[in-house]
Amino acid sequence: MKIYGLVTALGLLLGSVQAVIRDEAFVTDFHHQLVGVPQREATFFHRPSSISRASLLYTLSEQGIVGAINPRDGKLVWRHGIGEPKAQAFLTAGTDDNTVITAAGQTISAWDGAEGKLVWQKILTGGKVSDLLVLEQVVKVDRVARKDVIVLLQGERDVVQRRSGETGNILWEHSLGYVFHHNTLLTTKWEWYQPTRVVRC
Repeated sequence: MKIYGLVTALGLLLGSVQAVIRDEAFVTDFHHQLVGVPQREATFFHRPSSISRASLLYTLSEQGIVGAINPRDGKLVWRHGIGEPKAQAFLTAGTDDNTVITAAGQTISAWDGAEGKLVWQKILTGGKVSDLLVLEQVVKVDRVARKDVIVLLQGERDVVQRRSGETGNILWEHSLGYVFHHNTLLTTKWEWYQPTRVVRC
């Protein structure tokens, strides 16, 4: 009688295990850490810290995923989704700066270059980001060195903002007073250009 009870219990156990396997088959068998097709203008080598001797390859894909890849073996170090596929997005970093800056739509974010941790994130109002630049000039406030970010927003009125590289807070902004529909180029000389004029930051 004991043997019959043991066989019955074992049969019930095996039946439940087989059911789980059938339900899970071909649903999630494995996982590839992929980024997607990289955008040429948003793929670059960058040292994740000033004391690091090795560089990582940072890329922003057409699928709206930003990631850091170890160029030695091709392994993905970290990745994050920042926007919708095929939407306009930006990725940039300052020389010897330990953060990389991304922007997509109305969101601008700073990520730790080595580990991919979110440093700060801001939801912008008044338009969508249409250009992004990290200033190479180092600013020291209370013994903390930072590189600030220049953001161009396009909306009802185009706005240029300077944001703190440490916190993402607005340091100043300038409204153009009109809508500008052509490409604008931000440069590292604290200037942004339009076909008709140059404004110094």
